[in-house]
Amino acid sequence: MKVLLRLLCVLPLSLPLWLPVIAPAQVIMSRRIYRQNGPSYQQIWNWNPASGALKPLTHSARGHLDPICSPDGKAIFFTSLERRMPGASLWSFNLRTGLERVISNKPVSQPAEDKNADANCPVSARAGDLLACAKGRDVVLLRNRNQVARARIGAGEVRIAGEVRIDGLFWSPSREWLLVATFGQNSNSSSPQSDYFAFDIVSRKVIPVGSGNSGMWVPGKSAILYTTPRVLAPLPNQSTHSVWVEHTMLFDPSNKKTIAVTSGLTDDSSLSACPNGSQIHSSR
Repeated sequence: MKVLLRLLCVLPLSLPLWLPVIAPAQVIMSRRIYRQNGPSYQQIWNWNPASGALKPLTHSARGHLDPICSPDGKAIFFTSLERRMPGASLWSFNLRTGLERVISNKPVSQPAEDKNADANCPVSARAGDLLACAKGRDVVLLRNRNQVARARIGAGEVRIAGEVRIDGLFWSPSREWLLVATFGQNSNSSSPQSDYFAFDIVSRKVIPVGSGNSGMWVPGKSAILYTTPRVLAPLPNQSTHSVWVEHTMLFDPSNKKTIAVTSGLTDDSSLSACPNGSQIHSSR
């Protein structure tokens, strides 16, 4: 006790004796766990990057599709198909109260164009003064319009003989890696997918990540989350009834190891990051 009192005496009066704890960024997804009997629904789930814990946030008897966090982290927006409403409706899920409400019964509009995209390069991503630009099957790094690096996708560990179409570029939080999404070689109308690669900015090497959807960087980490291509799997004891299954995977480009975040008869989709300070940790 004397030691504690002595420390309190020497602390500056202007220094608070407590500091607010800001909740770390979280990951949410739309996830369905199939039941052998009775209906099941796509619910909103939370995956905690720090602990690896996975928990459901919603439990209502409706589909929760394409979830995204509000900018202030107090709510999650999602779309749902309701029989009494034509088309997809936009809903809001309050993280503090757990209440869901309809915001609009109009079809959800397409997202706005990326303001950081370069007019001369439709598929691009900017990190400070460094611009990553897709040129055919190459990723070109530019600084003040001068090329500083170039890498060819599908010419390294995994060779792709056919056409390669780069659809997306995403910087890692550390800006040491670039996630490259290409049109999947095995993509089809019933199971669309992307092929993902990680471009090491330092070594200039391109590492294959995997195939699937919703590829994203884990908030605050140089690790990649994505969902596997969906496949049909039979329900137990029901050989005539199959369901679509997708799992969430975690890839570490530094050691090229992949870990399964989910397994079993589940359908994961629409991975999304929530900002620091979101109220997910206190949700009901």
